[in-house]
Amino acid sequence: MDLFQESEWFFDEVDKVTWYKEAFQKLVVAPRLERFGALTEVCLPPNKDAEWCEENDDPTMVNCSCAHTYRLRTDPIYAVENGYPESYATPFGLFSDIGNMENNERCKICVENSYDAIIDHLLLGMTAMLDIYKAQLNATISIDSAQKAEAEAELALVDMIVLSRASVETFNHYYTARGLYGELGASSFQTNYETIMNSIDPTTNITLQAICSLFLQDHCVSSVDLATAKHYLLHHADNTFSAINAAGLPFPFFGGEGDNVHLFGGKVRS
Repeated sequence: MDLFQESEWFFDEVDKVTWYKEAFQKLVVAPRLERFGALTEVCLPPNKDAEWCEENDDPTMVNCSCAHTYRLRTDPIYAVENGYPESYATPFGLFSDIGNMENNERCKICVENSYDAIIDHLLLGMTAMLDIYKAQLNATISIDSAQKAEAEAELALVDMIVLSRASVETFNHYYTARGLYGELGASSFQTNYETIMNSIDPTTNITLQAICSLFLQDHCVSSVDLATAKHYLLHHADNTFSAINAAGLPFPFFGGEGDNVHLFGGKVRS
């Protein structure tokens, strides 16, 4: 008997969305995504050079705690040398590792401790920043009659902000996802960018790069390096989606000029 098929009559669309948001997203995706930031930012050596840890690691060094786990997922040769298939080396597998590691593993201990420290640090810093901003607004209200009304309105908005650990965790979730978008998508962006720019427009029989250059001058290069690809993707993550393409468009084509190049719905560089 197909249990899901038999029970599908009471599992409607609302139930599916609720299950996805409340169970899958909150209990599976969010905790692993947020801890991915701790793994890559704290529990790895500078520049994520996992090979460096083979010669310099010792049990007291926090930033080598996850070097072995990270290298297995990013270095196919290293994975094979340690008894794993070459396909094991995929960065997305780190999300599985974060959830599946035993609590007594060195990497897991580093990730959990570092994650708590990151959230505490962010909460402390954001609270201090708001206090300083409120003090500046109060000072403006007291000494600057010309800007008093504007400062009072701004202060009323700031007073509505209630910082909590949960709100900081939400920010950290977004910030980590933003970083992953740039980090994991940059290589594909490079390939697709070059393919698009060097494709031939059938109506003019010239490359799109040449057509683009008519509008955006020197911003329409035929290829981009990895750092530039990450730069474009991070700016895309920070802006609104395109009104033309519901999925958004990270390629900086036909949407601005000079140093003010735009997406179809968001700025690429300012």
